[in-house]
Amino acid sequence: VSVEEIRELLDEILLFGKAEADRLKCEPRQLDLDKFCRDIIAQIYLAGGKQKAINLVREGECSAKSVDPKLLHHILTNLISNAVKYSVGNNSVTLELICREDDVIFKVQDQGIGIPSVDQQQIFEPFYRGSNIDSIPGTGLGLSIVKTLADLHGCEISLSSEVGVGTVFTLKVPASNG
Repeated sequence: VSVEEIRELLDEILLFGKAEADRLKCEPRQLDLDKFCRDIIAQIYLAGGKQKAINLVREGECSAKSVDPKLLHHILTNLISNAVKYSVGNNSVTLELICREDDVIFKVQDQGIGIPSVDQQQIFEPFYRGSNIDSIPGTGLGLSIVKTLADLHGCEISLSSEVGVGTVFTLKVPASNG
């Protein structure tokens, strides 16, 4: 186990503990979501050694939405990083940003190993990991933190997945134009 993996685990445990203790406040503010998403993609692309393309697909007017940038940053970073980690070969990952009047939808899609249906009900539970991950490293905390943060933000999160085809995580975020 590397020092980096231990640090990642400790960071996730601390964040999970804070969220569980309800000390993370939801603090929405006006955000240009298009730029916000491009920045996250650039960070993950550079951190991953530029190995996998991450595409951004946009729909609707996304320049001024009121959301919590800290919570959203953590959720999207986790979902996109997972998509990159569990993707196969040179297949790209797609972040779809759909801005509507009352909400914003983020879809993170990969063409990876997929999540077996037997695991899908438990995938958001702490320390739970899919049965088909083999030697891919991870703590099993990331998606439980995502779910906790999504709940805190009043978001709905769902997934659809097929083994050997890929996974789509959909995050529906209530937003205001005010």
